[in-house]
Amino acid sequence: MREGMEKFGVRWNTVACAACCAITGIAWMLGLLAGLAERGVDLRAADDIVGTSAGSVVGAQLATGVDVEE
Repeated sequence: MREGMEKFGVRWNTVACAACCAITGIAWMLGLLAGLAERGVDLRAADDIVGTSAGSVVGAQLATGVDVEE
């Protein structure tokens, strides 16, 4: 679907969205992000970062460029 849409002025953004609960959620999301980073998916380069609850903590870390493996 993305192919050819640029001619209509469509711009695709990468959005990182995180939501979960408490410290367990933060640990889970950081582990997920570290695993993605190991495979070449670095969400710190996302156009937009959205987070709620514990996801906002992880989103803030992504937005400020914190290494998720630290």
